[in-house]
Parts: sequence; structure tokens; C-alpha cells
Amino acid sequence: MMNIVYLTSFYYLVKLGSVSKAAEKLTYAQSTVSYHLKSLQNDYGLLYVKKAGNIDLTEKGQLIFEFIEEFIEKEEKLQKKINPTQDTLRIGTISSIMTFILTEKLAGFRRSNQHLKIEIVLKEESQLIDMLLNDQLDCIYIFDEKIDIASAYSVSKKEVPFDLISKGMLDIEHLDEYRMILTEKNCSYRAAFLKEWTFKEKVVVTLSLESPKEIIRSLQASNEMAFLPRYVTDQLPNAVFDRQELILDTPFYLQFIYDSKNSLAVDFFKKVIVET
Repeated sequence: MMNIVYLTSFYYLVKLGSVSKAAEKLTYAQSTVSYHLKSLQNDYGLLYVKKAGNIDLTEKGQLIFEFIEEFIEKEEKLQKKINPTQDTLRIGTISSIMTFILTEKLAGFRRSNQHLKIEIVLKEESQLIDMLLNDQLDCIYIFDEKIDIASAYSVSKKEVPFDLISKGMLDIEHLDEYRMILTEKNCSYRAAFLKEWTFKEKVVVTLSLESPKEIIRSLQASNEMAFLPRYVTDQLPNAVFDRQELILDTPFYLQFIYDSKNSLAVDFFKKVIVET
């Protein structure tokens, strides 16, 4: 007879991509999860192979994964019928996407889904990815370099260029003549910009702010320059700001990452991310 506990450990190994993450999700010691996996393979043979940090399933492993995946989905549906609660969609994103993209799009989605409770979590990209992998979020919408994530998740990505913006006329050939306002030090595209351009020009950073909204407010009262993604600069009035595209060697993407088995996340993706 199949051991559901062992199979659940196997399911989260495949879904999350590592023994450590499966153990964290299940609140087990890593040695316990390893024992479960070893016991399964003693009973059924080789179920998976680790290759370059990925979990590649054998034919038997794929069959067993599909079985336990279906079991877990049915168990969750049964729990909802036994203990009916309001559906909740947990969305993780960063402040700039929330301000410049999602706020307007969410309004229409909420009007047509009044039965649905929506929870928004604003954190850094790395924190959001961890929360998604630990089932603390249903989907995340982030801006970063291309993210490699466990194959159980679907990823929709759109490359976004960057602009330099200022109230005055810009001369991209002489960045050393400008004082710059950038996002906070943990921001990945700030790091990419400084890594590439400090070798070409003497970039002088005079102010670091948490959000693009604060940066724009500061630019309106100064002659400084900022470096921001196009989904922000597209919403700025051309009569007030001059902008010029600045190309990085490293591409950055708007990325919507979700579990394709989660019907709420899929519906949100189709109606908000794709259609609007």
C-alpha cells in the first residue's frame, strides 16, 4: 500500500526542486524527507535524477507524481466543501508594479469578481519567490532578470527597456555631468546599471530612494537625472520630462509566475495580465 506521507514528500521535492525546500514546506527535518524518498525508491525503483540543480523524473516517477498531485488536488477540494470559506487570491509584487501597473488593472478585476478576497503582499523579488515556493502566495508579478524556477510553475515574461529621465535636455554621451537619483541599493536593476556604466562614465549618485514614485517627485524639484524601467516612464508627461533609452547588456523582464493548477491564479493571469 502506498504511503501518502512519503508520496507527499516526493510531491514537494518535485514541485519545489530540492529536499531542503520540501522539508521547510512540510516542517520536517531534511533527513526525514530524505528517508521518505529513499523508502519510495526502495519500493518502486528509480523515480528521479538530479541534473544541474533540476529534478528530472523517470517514467515511473512521472506516473507517481501525477498520482499524488491529483490526490492532493482532490483533498484540497474536499476540504473546501467540508469547510467552505471565501476564495482568496494571494498576489505578491513590488511597489513599482503595484503603483504603475496593477492598481488600475485590479479595479476592473475586483468589480467582476466581488466574491473573491484579494491579498496583496509587497516585498523584494527574492522574498516573493520564496513565499511562492512555500505556498504562501498563489502568484507573483515581479521585475528582474530572467527567473529560473521549478517546472511546476508557469512563467509569462515580457522584456522591458530602461530610460534615463530628467526635467532638462539629456545628453547620454556625458552622464558624468549629471547628478543621479537611483532606487535603493537592494534593487537589481540599479546594481546592473552601476555595474555596466561606472566603467564607462563617472556616475555620481546623490540620492537613493525606495520607490520610483518618490524618485519622480524628487526629479520635479531638481535638475538631477534618474534611471527607470519603461513601464514607469511611459506614464510620465513628455512636456515635463525628457527621456532617452539606455540599453543594458542584461535584459530585464516583467514576469508573472504562478501555479497553472491554481484556477484563481490562472483566471487572474488571463483577465488582468494578458487581456488588459
